Amino acid sequence: MRILKDAGNIKLPKDDVNKFFVQAWHSLIHHKSLDSHRARCMNSLNIIRELQELISRRDRLKTAEKDIALVAEEALDILKSDMVIKRSFQDHINRLTELLENEIKKKGKQGKEKTTESRLLTYYLKDLRNNLGKKYQDFLFSELDTAIFQKRDTEEIFSLTRTLLSVLMDKSHSMEALFSIVGHVLCGAGDETFRNRFSRLKSILSQGDVDYEIIFKLASFKKYTDNMSELGGITFSAALEIESQYPKIKKFAAKGLNTVFARIEANGLDTQSAGVQAKQKLDNLLDLIRFELEGNVIKVDERFIARKKHNDVDNTLYRLPSRIPNPSRNLNDETFLGFLNNVEYTLEGAEIQAESRKKITSAFRFYRMGRDTPQYENKFINWWTALEYLLRTGESGSIIVEIERKLTSALLLEYTSKHLKSYISACAYCGADMGGAWISPADFFDLIHDTARWNDIKKKIDKYPFLLFSLEKFQKHTKDAQSILTFLKTHENHLRWHINRLWRMRCDIVHSAEYSINLTLLSGNLEYYLKTLLNMLLESLRANPLITSLTELFIRIDHSANRLKKSLKSDDQTFFKDLLKEIKI
Repeated sequence: MRILKDAGNIKLPKDDVNKFFVQAWHSLIHHKSLDSHRARCMNSLNIIRELQELISRRDRLKTAEKDIALVAEEALDILKSDMVIKRSFQDHINRLTELLENEIKKKGKQGKEKTTESRLLTYYLKDLRNNLGKKYQDFLFSELDTAIFQKRDTEEIFSLTRTLLSVLMDKSHSMEALFSIVGHVLCGAGDETFRNRFSRLKSILSQGDVDYEIIFKLASFKKYTDNMSELGGITFSAALEIESQYPKIKKFAAKGLNTVFARIEANGLDTQSAGVQAKQKLDNLLDLIRFELEGNVIKVDERFIARKKHNDVDNTLYRLPSRIPNPSRNLNDETFLGFLNNVEYTLEGAEIQAESRKKITSAFRFYRMGRDTPQYENKFINWWTALEYLLRTGESGSIIVEIERKLTSALLLEYTSKHLKSYISACAYCGADMGGAWISPADFFDLIHDTARWNDIKKKIDKYPFLLFSLEKFQKHTKDAQSILTFLKTHENHLRWHINRLWRMRCDIVHSAEYSINLTLLSGNLEYYLKTLLNMLLESLRANPLITSLTELFIRIDHSANRLKKSLKSDDQTFFKDLLKEIKI
């Protein structure tokens, strides 16, 4: 969770509800927000699109019924909780519900018979997607307007804002552009009313695609000649005639040895999305140039110039979006040395089998390779390879079944702790004294469930309505054993849906198939899963020196996850609270 304060040019609205909306937007789109506090990957529009694609593959490629059933299950969950759908498209849900429930029942059964019922589902999905595609974003803004300025309902504002940001990213708005809206529009200088700022926000995000000329700078293109000035619809030149007094633009446009400039026409919802589209065109051509012509690695500067059609170049040197949205641990020297000791102990001192040691070493290597590459597809494949290699320990059967079970169990054990750590950091940032600068997750959990101390904390963070809202929500979800069990089972379902989606994405990338889900958020989730798993494995092996293999460790983790659920079902929070102190395996 990331907290927005008044600072410099950022002037938060005085009204608490308006401030809540701004702080929610900021946290949901901040690239260092925890995945649970970020815009969701899936929304009503893209879950329908994904389900349609899987059903069409069933007819063509024998897609597993399990995949369709999982996405149908998630679609039903998303559609039923979507306020726009409930208020404006309820008739569609009424006729889809039974058909989706029947698809869910097919889980685990293989077959591709094209029944009348499955045809009907595709027809009704087509109808809903067509109607949503035309009106959904307008309806979201309309409902959000009502929630902010009339109902003043923070629960609705949060839900609608989260959905809107998911839809905007799915339409190719970049995280960077959506994040910049906070400073430039919602909290910018001047005494503009918040109603006018909101109207301006809607206008900016509803303008549609804009035509741009994108200019990239290429280095080490030794085989370039003037005869190549037009290749594949892209204009190349060794010199760039640009009139600009801006030093960074002038430096970018300077001639150089084996330097070539590429001009590409592209359209996009913002400069970054147009830049991404232009880069894809350039990459497709560079694939052919490197295959037959140029022996050197042609380096493409990640910065670019963007000029709207018939406009002069502005004074901004843009950068391709490449951030992976994830919180960073901000380790100091001492903490990093502790991490290094864990790794060295596991790889050199522990009695761990050679194969397990090799898996851990390889995972770090694949992680770095993914981190270092600018291409999201390459990041994704490297991180998935690391994750799969760690989790696959020789079991027979389906790859994804083994990965899903082991990864879900591991992530479930640390789910509550990751929330608590995020809230501790946010409260400390807001100046709330919690009885110590380094309060533990277990102690903080007890604090927020102690009425007197909780009321004291609420008073100290009341200037940060989004933090207060989020913490109150978490407290209600963890008020007793049954609430905690429901909280964890909901997360377990989301993990199953998402891990299977990551697997399908991996298969699509490897087999050069088209994919329909935004890779930015998916890559962020995948990276988080990998880092969380690696850290958990290292800490567990250090704490349990008798464990000799990852096979043994995953069996223990699986048992602990089952023990956690069983104990909560019996209204016993003892093991749950023990896990807040350390992972018990």
